[in-house]
Amino acid sequence: MAEYSRLGKKPIFQPQIATFVQGMVVHVPLHYDWLKEGTTGEDIHAALSKHYEGSNFITVMPLGEGAIKQAGLLERRPFL
Repeated sequence: MAEYSRLGKKPIFQPQIATFVQGMVVHVPLHYDWLKEGTTGEDIHAALSKHYEGSNFITVMPLGEGAIKQAGLLERRPFL
């Protein structure tokens, strides 16, 4: 990831591998020093939503627990 992203700091890659029907879950946390001062979670969510809009492979989930519940996206059982 570090080679292709051309970032100055190596990303933290956190895959969760299990018997998921649709692949695997991957998290890549953001380092605080990559963000402009004052950047909020809402700012990041809006940027990611805009960037991945219409993507066939990546879905940006709704922001916040309430929105996820309203969209019916909470699992009734644990992933792992």
